[in-house]
Amino acid sequence: ALVGWFAVKEHRANWCQRLEQLLLKGPDFFMRLLNIFKCQDSAVFLKVLDPLLKLVTCSPETNAALANSDEFLGELLRRLETDGDPESSKNQFNSLNAFSPDNLAQVASQVGEPVRRLISAQPDTDDAVRARQSLLRLLMQLCQHLSKEQLAMLVQRFRLKQQLQRVLAEESRRQRVILSAIAHQLLVMFQTALPDGKEASPSAT
Repeated sequence: ALVGWFAVKEHRANWCQRLEQLLLKGPDFFMRLLNIFKCQDSAVFLKVLDPLLKLVTCSPETNAALANSDEFLGELLRRLETDGDPESSKNQFNSLNAFSPDNLAQVASQVGEPVRRLISAQPDTDDAVRARQSLLRLLMQLCQHLSKEQLAMLVQRFRLKQQLQRVLAEESRRQRVILSAIAHQLLVMFQTALPDGKEASPSAT
């Protein structure tokens, strides 16, 4: 219901904004979101991922609240971690290749319509794959609205480039094109905000 309300475009600056501010004024609404997100029941977790992704897409206030929550981001990254497959460590991703023009062009072609048709022709019923795709998109939604300084601080504090390099290495090895493309886009975003060898300014908020 909340997703439907927040998605209303008419007079959004009026009652939708007031609703967002009212819900986030106290800790209850945010804590409920956090507790649901930390649910260990995989079936329940899968059911809430899509509504949560829609919520942060259409509710700027909720998006900002979650993006500024170390506890929420920590849980998101924990769920994104690789499954400990020893093959992952044997095929480490080369970050130098991630940001080259040739690689960017390749990723752009990978997320094109022919690939989407191929994926849809062979539906993936793996819940873990669907969950990881939603988590990557959720991370993208939370990060893309931050200022460059805020994002740089986040990248540094949570070691986001290293985290996503591991995810991309695993997904590339498994040849999961869509997941690899999303992880790559995140890596480019993080690299732009905090280039290698740089440190975020502690004054950024």
